[in-house]
Order: sequence, then C-alpha cells, then structure tokens
Amino acid sequence: MSLKILRSWDKKQQQAVAVGILMVFIVVVLSITLLPIWTVNSSYRTTIGQMQDRLQQLRENIESGAKLQPRYAQLKRIQMSNKRHLNSDTEAVAAAELQRIIKDIVVENGAQIVSTQILPTSQKQAQQEVFLPVSLKVRLRGTLADVVDTLYDIETGETFLFLDNVIMRDSTGGRSTRAKSNTKLDVNFDLTAYMPITS
Repeated sequence: MSLKILRSWDKKQQQAVAVGILMVFIVVVLSITLLPIWTVNSSYRTTIGQMQDRLQQLRENIESGAKLQPRYAQLKRIQMSNKRHLNSDTEAVAAAELQRIIKDIVVENGAQIVSTQILPTSQKQAQQEVFLPVSLKVRLRGTLADVVDTLYDIETGETFLFLDNVIMRDSTGGRSTRAKSNTKLDVNFDLTAYMPITS
C-alpha cells in the first residue's frame, strides 16, 4: 500500500521524500563515524591543556629553584660550619663523631671511658624529624671531681649534647655514705646529639 501511495505522489513529492531519506542516512553515518572522533579529540584537547598547565608550573618551579640555588648553597655552608649539631652525612659516621666528642671531653677532664654503645634510632623518628637523634650508651670511670667536670662540659659544650638516665656507683662496690675525693665512680648515661637530615 505504501508503494501505491508513493506512485500516487507527483515527481516533486517523490524527490522530497528521497532527499529526506538521504539526509537521515547522512546524519546516521556522521553520527556513527564523526561523533566518536570528535569526542576523542575533545578528550585529547582537555588532556593536552592539563599537561600544558603542568608544564608551565614545572617551568616556574625550575625558575624559582634556580633563583634559590645560591641561597641554598649559602645555608648549606652555614649549616656545615655550625658546631651545634653533628656534621656527618650518615648515622654511622655521626655515631663515630659523637664517640670522638665524648672521648675528648672525658680524657680532657681526667676521667676514663670504659665503654660506648651505639643505640638504635627508630625508623619512625628517622622519617618524621628534620634532625636525626644519634645516641650512645656511655660508661665512664673517674673521681667525683672528674665526673662533675665531665658532665658540666658535656652540657655546656659547643655541640648540643643531652644526658639521660644518669646512674653513678662507687666502682669498688662499697655503699659508704661518705665519699672520699679520690674514690672512683662508675657513671652510666645515655648521650644524644643531633645530625641534620639532608634530602
């Protein structure tokens, strides 16, 4: 019946229907082929725009970093000349530096180092701090006067040193309440200094 209707139309009406069908076909073909391409292209444009913004930010960071480089080098020199903390690059070297410092102080005051033991640093401290604590367990022996002078120099020296858990005993094991000036004392304590964490 539809063919009869089409045949009953004049030539102009048939041409109009043919053009309409052709237009619908063209729109369908364009939708299938060009729409996905346009969508992908739009996504690429957005990504490229984001990457260009990121690139611009990185360029600005590089420029500001180049301007700050001389100041950073100056601060690094100041830090390395600062004797308030340990100037070693690694924890092991810093521990050796701390051992040397305490040995010099003890010997200078006439006492004697019996032993030093490096205490471990927790990974949590190492990750969170700007300065890493380096600690020793120290045992020394000396007269009361030598020990007092040693502890005084530790706490007032150029390098910041911190005492903790100080225990004093008569080295002979005696319990006399009247200590003689030449009585040797065994002194145990924890000693901590700090080294800067460079990243």
